Amino acid sequence: MLDGGAGRDKLSGGEGADTFRFSLREDSHRSTLGNFSDQILDFDPNQDKLDVSALGFTGLGNGYAGTLAVTTSVDGSHTYLKSYETDAEGRSFGVSLQGNHAAALSADNILFATPVPVDPNVEERRWSAATSATNCTAPWAASRSSAAAVPTGYTAMPATTCSTAAPGATS
Repeated sequence: MLDGGAGRDKLSGGEGADTFRFSLREDSHRSTLGNFSDQILDFDPNQDKLDVSALGFTGLGNGYAGTLAVTTSVDGSHTYLKSYETDAEGRSFGVSLQGNHAAALSADNILFATPVPVDPNVEERRWSAATSATNCTAPWAASRSSAAAVPTGYTAMPATTCSTAAPGATS
C-alpha cells in the first residue's frame, strides 16, 4: 500500500502488485495555486490498483458528478485521472500515470466508493428558506414558520421551487 500524502509526489511501487491509495483530495490535486498532482511512475494495470474510494468517486466518466475522467497527454506518455469538480478550497483531484493506460483502466484496477442507492419508493422531502416565507405548492412543503435551519429528514432546495400562490392555486 503506497500513500503519497500531501505534496506533488513521484510514486513507484516496484515489482509485484501494488495499491496506490489516495485518502485526501489535497494529497494530489490541481488548483489556481498550481499543480500538486502525484505521478505514478510504474503503474501496471494488469496487477496494480488505484484506491480512490476514500475520496467518494464512484466510477469513470466525464469528471463530474463523482466520476473521474481519463485523458492522455498529446504524445501518449502520460495518462491522467481527474475530476473537474472543485472542493471548497478550489482543489480538483488529479493523478498522473506514466505511460498510456487509458484503454486499460477500469473498475478492475481502480477501487471506487460504493454509490449510495436511491430508493424510488421514498419521496424526497425538500426545504428552502422560501418555504418559511411563501406558500409552497410542492407536496413536501413543511410549515410556513420562519425557521432558518433545514429540518431533519429534508434536503435543502433553492427558493425558486416555491411560488407565492396559495397552495393548490395556479399562478
